[in-house]
Amino acid sequence: MIFLAPRVVCVALVLIAQACQAQFPPFYVATDGNDSWSGTLIRPNSNLTDGPFATVQRARDAVRAARNNATTPQAQVIVEPGTFYMTAPLVLEPQDSNTVYTAQECPSSPCPRPVLSVGVAVGTSGWSKSSTIRDAWVTSFPQAAAGVYPHQLFVNGQRRTRARLPDLGDYYAWESPLHVPIDAGDCWGFVYNNTDLRPFHNMDDVNIIVYHSWTASRHFVASLDTGNRTVMFTTPTTNPIGTFPDSFTGRRYYVDNVIEGLDSPGEWYLDREAAQLYYYPLAGEDVNAIDVVVAGGTEVLVLQGDPENEIFVDNVVVQGLSLQHADWTLAPTDHADYQSAAFLNTSAVFAVGVRSSAFLDVEIAHVGGYAVWLEYGCSNVTFDSASIFDMGAGGVRIGTSTVNFNGAATATFGVSVRNSVVTDGGHVFPEGTGVFIQMSSFNNVQNNELSYLNYDGVSAGWQWGFQLPSTANNNLIEYNYIHHIGQSILTDLGAIYTLGIAPGTVVRNNLIHDVSAYGPCCANGLYMDEGTTGTLWTDNIVYNTKAAPFHQHLGAGNLIANNIFVSLTSVVDGVFRTDPNYLPDGWAFERNVVYFAEGPLWFVEGLWQQTNFTFDSNVYFNTLGLSLEFPDIKTGMTNMTWTMWQAAGQDVNSLVADPMFADPLNFNFTFASGSPVFELGITQIDTSSVGPSATRNTGSRHGVDRKSA
Repeated sequence: MIFLAPRVVCVALVLIAQACQAQFPPFYVATDGNDSWSGTLIRPNSNLTDGPFATVQRARDAVRAARNNATTPQAQVIVEPGTFYMTAPLVLEPQDSNTVYTAQECPSSPCPRPVLSVGVAVGTSGWSKSSTIRDAWVTSFPQAAAGVYPHQLFVNGQRRTRARLPDLGDYYAWESPLHVPIDAGDCWGFVYNNTDLRPFHNMDDVNIIVYHSWTASRHFVASLDTGNRTVMFTTPTTNPIGTFPDSFTGRRYYVDNVIEGLDSPGEWYLDREAAQLYYYPLAGEDVNAIDVVVAGGTEVLVLQGDPENEIFVDNVVVQGLSLQHADWTLAPTDHADYQSAAFLNTSAVFAVGVRSSAFLDVEIAHVGGYAVWLEYGCSNVTFDSASIFDMGAGGVRIGTSTVNFNGAATATFGVSVRNSVVTDGGHVFPEGTGVFIQMSSFNNVQNNELSYLNYDGVSAGWQWGFQLPSTANNNLIEYNYIHHIGQSILTDLGAIYTLGIAPGTVVRNNLIHDVSAYGPCCANGLYMDEGTTGTLWTDNIVYNTKAAPFHQHLGAGNLIANNIFVSLTSVVDGVFRTDPNYLPDGWAFERNVVYFAEGPLWFVEGLWQQTNFTFDSNVYFNTLGLSLEFPDIKTGMTNMTWTMWQAAGQDVNSLVADPMFADPLNFNFTFASGSPVFELGITQIDTSSVGPSATRNTGSRHGVDRKSA
């Protein structure tokens, strides 16, 4: 695939067979346009009788009419800088194939992006000081009477916090489950402490968010008994409250969307019954001069094919545009508690039945769920140089939880996410994932920066255990810069996380650091979960993880080779769980460097003596000079020495030696000349090609010397 500069009108893509020259002029869209004009002029004429269109929907319709239902070469819609507020998403159907939607080229640098927004702009003239809430301001929001119900508000391009109790960063703690011992009924509520809960104003709009291990469930209130201090939900949690230990959950919960919580700068609240919008300004903010936008519809761009009947949206390019302000929504009957927020049913950019298309240099921001979801029937779709940030859940979601065999019209496969930045997610649904691959194969996640996410950076698989058939295979995850994952919000997570039988999947040359979880457990760098099988993990560098740089949990047929795992603060370094009842092919841990300070070297849950795996040609080094220990909690053997470990047939050719990193305290893990690692065939890991090309080798970022790490 060939890409030209990001802001050119005529995009050259090998995947698009048609010539770039259309049989009719391009159509233009501008903020000073008019949908009654021809749309063929870039600027309004002097008589204001003709000029560009005012909306992209009108331009789309003009392309349809110009084609007159005939197949033509690629058409162009060129959008000038400015913000275009839309009351409905731009919907592209099969008849809209072979079209480029692109930003107008401009001489200034940086060039302002055209913004397609489904948000609602709130005027600055109607604000007045609230007479009932100290330091808050209020304005009318008449759209509420028409059913407009925004769940997000942005001021000057930044997300603000919906009023909650307690304030952002703090939590209440539930007192106990409803039953002892717990049972399925404990999915429906809990006993709360003291007077944390009470009948709030507009109780039907109140949400309670409960933290579990790897999810945080969101609920409406069915009933509140202040005498027994019990709250009941309209929908259940996935696991009964009390299932996970307190060290995983902290018994945390908070109350969202309560006017009683409007007590701190940066908070807002919509009183739907009164059609009043409240905002508590930050210090220095003038409510009469700020830009306030509330989120609108849940989708900004929809590409809707019909893969069941093999009718597709083909060869569409979206380039240089910014897509913003998609909302999230849940009904009281909607279940909202599942790993990676897989319960969400749409996204800001939502696609079904799309082939051979590309999103180039797009920005997707300020959204309530996932930024992108290529659900089913999508193939050969590329995201290149995208900037995705401020997400309610995660970044790019690929595929579904349904088995769709590769090659079937309904299968999603062959998606590329590369040279892109995905950051600042999980604001509403903390379990959202940076790049989330479900039952989908032959996808490439390359040269991205994934950061500041509350759950996994990349998740690939979606079939627990050793289940067949597998439709999540041959995925490539390489040269990504992944950091600040988990952020101590959830637990049992990984920077790169895989599930199930995944032959041909390769994870290589990724740079990972700063992975944290709530409590003491389970923030992993490379996390091979439930049945991960048939995969290769090589040339990755992982450091500063709260738990293990590498965690294998029920897997087989995997090769972990030539990686650097550094753990100077975590208690456990290298965590494994094995299954002696499943031994196909075995798996191997070879030519890795394990550099650690505290804790046992390996934690093996299961009988390693009965499991077919091999350790060899590795280098181990304890920075405190402690002896290596290999505990096995099933046998009670807690002090298996290095000699005993080798006598058992493991690490026979491995070394206990300083790998001679250039500067490990400053994260330079280059091997010095004369390092013993070279004796074992371990090679240098080059990070010069890690991350997006636009930000590569720019020096220190987030405490990492990218040139040397």
